[in-house]
Amino acid sequence: MNSMRQHRPHGPTPTALEANVLKLRALEMILIVFYMEDLRRFIIKAVTLTNQFQQQPSPLPGADILKQATKTLLDAGVLSKDQRTEFNKLVAYRNIIGHEPHFLTVDVGPYEDLAEMIAIKSRNPSGYDGTMLDRVIKMRQHLHKAVAKKFIMEVSFDSLMFETAEKTYLTEIKRLKSEISSQIETLKSKIVAAKQSASSSS
Repeated sequence: MNSMRQHRPHGPTPTALEANVLKLRALEMILIVFYMEDLRRFIIKAVTLTNQFQQQPSPLPGADILKQATKTLLDAGVLSKDQRTEFNKLVAYRNIIGHEPHFLTVDVGPYEDLAEMIAIKSRNPSGYDGTMLDRVIKMRQHLHKAVAKKFIMEVSFDSLMFETAEKTYLTEIKRLKSEISSQIETLKSKIVAAKQSASSSS
C-alpha cells in the first residue's frame, strides 16, 4: 500500500480507500479460514474412512494428523510434490490469519511504517497476499475432485451451511475491488495534479 503513503490531514482516521482495502482483506480472510478448515476436515475424514475400509492404520491424532493425511494423498498421486508444498503454504497463511492477523493489515493506515520495524523480527511482516484466496479456491476444487476418485467420501453439510455467507462475501469482494480500483485511479490523478501545480508555482 505504498501508494497510500501521504500527508494525513485527518490524522489516524482511515481514508475511504484504506477502509475499503481493509474490508476487502477481512472478507477474503474469512473465506480463506472457512475453505482451509473445511478442506482440512475433508482430507482427514477421507483418508481415515478409506483406511478403515481397507483395514489400514488411520492417521494418528495430534498436530501432525494433517501432515500424515497429505502424505497419503501424495503417495496416492492425488497431490504432486509441488501441490503439497503449495498446500502447506496455504495452511501457513491460514494460521497467520488465525493467530497474527495484524501482520496482514499493518501496511494499511497511519502506522504502516511499523511493517518495516516488524520485518526485523517477523517471518512474515505485512504479509498480505492478494493472490491467496484464488489459490485456496483452486486447491480446494482440485482436491475435492481428485480425492473423490480414490478415497471414500463422507457427506458434509458444512458448505451448505456457509453457502449464503460465501455468496454474499464473494459478491462484496467483487464490488470492493471495483471501487478500490476507481479510488486508486482518482488518487493517482490527484497526485499528478498536485505535482503539476507544485512545479508550475516554483
